[in-house]
Amino acid sequence: MAILTFPEPVGLGARRVDPGVDNVQGRRLNTVIWILASLSTIFLTLRLCTKVYRNRPFWWDDWFLVGSFAALLVAIILQSVAVHFGLGLAESQIPWENSFSMSKVSLASGFCSIISLAWSKTSFSLTLMRITSGWTKWVVWFTIVTVNLVLGAMAALQWLRCWPIARAWDWSLEGSCIAEGVIEAYQTFGAIYSGTMDIFLAFLPWQILWHVQMKKKEKLGVIAAMSAGIFAGIISYVKISTLYAITTIDTATNINLFIFGTAEPSMTIVAASIPILRHLFRRDKSTGRATGDASKPSFINSQSMRLRSMSKGEQHSHYVKPADEESILGDRRSARSQE
Repeated sequence: MAILTFPEPVGLGARRVDPGVDNVQGRRLNTVIWILASLSTIFLTLRLCTKVYRNRPFWWDDWFLVGSFAALLVAIILQSVAVHFGLGLAESQIPWENSFSMSKVSLASGFCSIISLAWSKTSFSLTLMRITSGWTKWVVWFTIVTVNLVLGAMAALQWLRCWPIARAWDWSLEGSCIAEGVIEAYQTFGAIYSGTMDIFLAFLPWQILWHVQMKKKEKLGVIAAMSAGIFAGIISYVKISTLYAITTIDTATNINLFIFGTAEPSMTIVAASIPILRHLFRRDKSTGRATGDASKPSFINSQSMRLRSMSKGEQHSHYVKPADEESILGDRRSARSQE
């Protein structure tokens, strides 16, 4: 998200403008971010309702996703407040008395958006953790740790870029700040790393599930559902083209940065919810009813999804899961080899 900075004041009256000026860019920002909020709300609600309907307990991935949504909602509300203070107007149109408040609220919004992004990626990684073993589990742990370190540093820079801290939004204070070029460079690195991890996590299920013995149509459906995060990665890469706005003082140029900064965690929440939503459309072939019996065994209870080789000349036997993994792949009567 953008870090709003302004030059030293030259006169209090210089920023007083016609209060009736039309904030077109601000209205565009409000429209887009509340559409994204609605989209995230729908998918997350469906995910949670699906687990309740199927009598499945909430796990850490659910709680991280709920936390991510809460942080995203706070960020969106703060952006709307910033629009009220003048976000989206040209620098010369923003009333001087609003400038400090707008800067402070914008910083808080950026902080919450980054936290939402980190927690949404953590949620999806934890979901993958439940169906991994061996080196893939360590890879997922590496992703969780590094994503939170990289994005955590980005979030911290929202507040720690200046000393005293208040100078980040009150530029009339004496103090110093990290060079804007350094901030922009790290934001670019963070966006690249974030997008790369989105795409990596989107393709990891292919490696995990490709050799699992299940119907091909079902397998492709599961993989496609778990690969939706690629769109969040694309958004992160596109966001890089808007990071130049960090070093500008004209808030009208920052709107796209705010939009993409909101769209990425929103899309990650959607992508993390999609695999669970497959259960809403699964139906028991024998009854034609939606499958919701939590007492049915779904997978053989092994530590993870893995391919176990038998003696030469025998078929491979596929062992899936840890215990609750029908929550990801769907109700499976068993993981035994198909004849």
